[in-house]
Amino acid sequence: MDYIEFQKILDYFSYGLYAVCSNKNGKLNGQISNAVMQVTALPPRVVVCINKVELTWEYIKESGTFTINILSEDAPMKYIGILGYRSGRDSDKFSKLKYKLSPNGNPILTEYCIGVIEANVIGEMDVNSHTLFLGEVIYGEKLDEGVPLTYDYFKKIKGGKAPKNAPTYRFSEKELSKKTSILYECAKCRYIYNSEKGDPDNNVEPGTLFENLPDFWTCPLCGNGKRNFRKLG
Repeated sequence: MDYIEFQKILDYFSYGLYAVCSNKNGKLNGQISNAVMQVTALPPRVVVCINKVELTWEYIKESGTFTINILSEDAPMKYIGILGYRSGRDSDKFSKLKYKLSPNGNPILTEYCIGVIEANVIGEMDVNSHTLFLGEVIYGEKLDEGVPLTYDYFKKIKGGKAPKNAPTYRFSEKELSKKTSILYECAKCRYIYNSEKGDPDNNVEPGTLFENLPDFWTCPLCGNGKRNFRKLG
């Protein structure tokens, strides 16, 4: 099968968007993941898929435990960017986030999170670039009302893209609309600025052309400056 066609078929898969977190000797880290699923009901067990280069992978391997935080649709792009497009090796992500600790000392997000579960690792499977961690659920808590954030909503409504370390990263050709002249892509995280939508989280109104953005405007996901965007089309 042609690889491009294969990628298009994979795009029909449906995913949630979660913050998978862990700790190592009291140090906290977490990342955005869409490769999360429940595999059994009794006993309740879940699987998360984490890239081996990620700091969260290292923490889960060390502690043997993790939390899955279920994000809500109203989570701002900047919030998702802190968790998903910046490395915990470069900065303390949780210095910018509101959280509490789980029974095993893992982060539980208390903002833009509607529920959380914690699991102990009971099995692993090497899948080349990633590891599947099988976890038995030991704790769960409903935190708020709201609609769970899905990967489809993240892409279509918020304009997000999967980073290169994500299991769902697409190496397909870009199929752009007729209005490609209003689209600009961040060279670092692949976030696309669409002037029709603007950037409401940062008070940029719909209809604001990229060239009219203030010089201090930065990518809402990774913090990259305007000069690091390129025009699509």
